[in-house]
Amino acid sequence: MTSELPEKRFGRVDSIATALVSKGTQRDMYDRLSLEQDRPQMRDFLDVYSAQEIATDTKRVEQLERKFGEDIERMSAHSAELSAEAREQAEVAETLLAKLAELNNWLGDQVFVHQTSKFDDLERKTDMVVEFDPEDVGKQLGISLDLTFGTQKASNKLGSISDTLNSDISKERLGKSSVKYFNPEFKGNKKGQLEVVPVVIGIDFDRANDLIEKYTSEKRLAARVKENPKDGTAAKLLSETRKEIEASPIRKIILREIIAQLDMFIRTGSRLHFPGDKIESMKKMREMLFAHLESLGENPAEDDEIQNDTVFNHIMFAVSQKR
Repeated sequence: MTSELPEKRFGRVDSIATALVSKGTQRDMYDRLSLEQDRPQMRDFLDVYSAQEIATDTKRVEQLERKFGEDIERMSAHSAELSAEAREQAEVAETLLAKLAELNNWLGDQVFVHQTSKFDDLERKTDMVVEFDPEDVGKQLGISLDLTFGTQKASNKLGSISDTLNSDISKERLGKSSVKYFNPEFKGNKKGQLEVVPVVIGIDFDRANDLIEKYTSEKRLAARVKENPKDGTAAKLLSETRKEIEASPIRKIILREIIAQLDMFIRTGSRLHFPGDKIESMKKMREMLFAHLESLGENPAEDDEIQNDTVFNHIMFAVSQKR
């Protein structure tokens, strides 16, 4: 769902990308965007948490960042460079996916997509949150998305997904999955802690890179059209690029992976006696997302492409093994 607030939330991403169009290098895009992500700021939650609690969480973020730096230092120079670059790329991809999912209504026009705070990202392994209107799903409950990137040649990077899902089932059973620094769009939701259903999203990194390149191209073309409104070629290319972004196969991949894992939690939750109201809320979430997926219609070429996606299949197989 879009409003003035998501534009404000992600506006800096647009301005940075526009400033980069003359340079045109993806590395610059990674560096600049990863440094200026629009995340919820912990200091803006003093009306919810004490200054001491926020300071404690801030120190925890610093510890986790420092640990990553120490891990890098123990690597060979080549491995360290690859690891640092991969992290930068992942951060940019996460930022853009949150922005594009929200502004293009990839998950439907009845939900909001948020990027998470640094604390929730590093400590609680949550990159994005899908917010639902409690009037639609019966209670304040969201979906957290933990993005995992892989490649066709290195799908073994996703080998820990099965363990992650086992952990998520355990957390759900105990009701411990939540995002701490959450600022709602729907009036019925409260600021602060948000209970969530944890979902793992697997995306081929080449596909994510292709989306980043399209986004960069869109900003470059938009600058050309703004400078010369009579440039019909640029205007046509801009329109085509925006349509490609809006209809990216990633939207169906995310939807199908979320729906599959909601099915898993509903099935597991019934067997492990999750609270009835939570199971009902998850069913309503599933119905809403499935209705949106159905509304996108069939595209044989796109659907075949998704079915042949190694990362997508790895996720779906891991989920199917959870009974």
